[in-house]
Amino acid sequence: MNNNFVPCEQNGCSGGWIKVFSGQTEGGRLVDENTGAAKPCQCLLDYRAGNVSLRPAYSRFGKGYNDRDMLWLYHRLTLRKKLVGNQPLTKADYESLLDELDARRGGPPEWRQS
Repeated sequence: MNNNFVPCEQNGCSGGWIKVFSGQTEGGRLVDENTGAAKPCQCLLDYRAGNVSLRPAYSRFGKGYNDRDMLWLYHRLTLRKKLVGNQPLTKADYESLLDELDARRGGPPEWRQS
């Protein structure tokens, strides 16, 4: 196994691990609801098994918006909601927010470049 593991970082995945607060561990023990437990994400299991057929699915990870970008966007949307209420955003509103985010992060991700 080489050191090229790239976690998917989706659905709660953090570094190939997912935090759970219910159910059972792989060893059959009950998960403590207060402390939780970590279970391996499917991306880590695929990597450990040497299943490279799924690796192209992860090729875009880390090349788009990240968690800090999404948090910034969430705060901007929350602020907007406080100012104008529940008025729906138009396509121009979304584009304006993404343009502002792109300027803040030093440029758009590859898929958003025109």
